[in-house]
Amino acid sequence: MESCVKPPVLLNGWKHHLGYVYGKISDIVANQESPEENINKILNQIGRSQFDLYTGKYSESKIRDKILEEIPKMDKLEYFSWLEGGNKRFKNISIDDDSSWTMLKGNSSSYYIHVHPARHSPYSIRVKANQWKSAIISLIYSKMDVKKACQPDVINKSRQSFAGLESIHEKFDHKIIDLIKFIMEEGEKVRG
Repeated sequence: MESCVKPPVLLNGWKHHLGYVYGKISDIVANQESPEENINKILNQIGRSQFDLYTGKYSESKIRDKILEEIPKMDKLEYFSWLEGGNKRFKNISIDDDSSWTMLKGNSSSYYIHVHPARHSPYSIRVKANQWKSAIISLIYSKMDVKKACQPDVINKSRQSFAGLESIHEKFDHKIIDLIKFIMEEGEKVRG
């Protein structure tokens, strides 16, 4: 897993930061990169389960800095000990925009502070991975043309071609269309 911020904080931008996602899609489209070059990497970052996505105004690096302000300065072993102090494998903290973040053990010596938005945190939404993947790849495939990206045939073609997901036929998943619009409308505001 790649982090969108510097060590020691590991923050998966593709899953946990709306502004990051909007910015990366914009970069791919603006640089006229082939979606095939990036899509496997993107899909691997997203995984298969549901997750919480930060939708607030703080940039990725500002979140990192705010988190580091809230926890004691410590090395990897001290951090792991601090986490386990509450008889759990995680701790939740809040930063000054009122968002809450779950602190976990990172699996790297340099990225040992793994964070993601806490469940039910202000400025976050719960997202299903396949719907999120579908929204992202439809936007890339359509070069961020929202009207085109929201067409069921475009969503299905991008799902099949890039994600190896089945087409949606009978009960079309309108949540994907909602996410496409959300990325474009709210992502632009956040990235602004």
